[in-house]
Amino acid sequence: HRRIWLFWDGDCEFCRRAIRWVERRDVMCVIHAIPYQKAPTPPMTTILAHRCANSVHVITREGRLLSGGPACVYGMGRLGFRMTERVGTMPPFDSLVETVYRFVARNRRLLSLLFRCR
Repeated sequence: HRRIWLFWDGDCEFCRRAIRWVERRDVMCVIHAIPYQKAPTPPMTTILAHRCANSVHVITREGRLLSGGPACVYGMGRLGFRMTERVGTMPPFDSLVETVYRFVARNRRLLSLLFRCR
């Protein structure tokens, strides 16, 4: 079986916490989460690494490249949250998912500081 690659920013504390959440729920070990800075070539490329600096990316088993909100929704589906995936890919919710993702991505450093206080 081809693996599902999940590339994230290894320098981001918020991302690190999110990946720990994913790994705790990935009981079937279907997602291979790796910081994009440490990802092997292939599947990592120079262009993909540049894109990964700004958003999470997933390469599906079928070889599709997803980024941002769609990558997160796809990952949720693989973790067993099928309804979340189904709803998150339907209009108008798909736009809402991407809007929320962009807000979090732009503010992840601040969110890291806020969550560190806990």
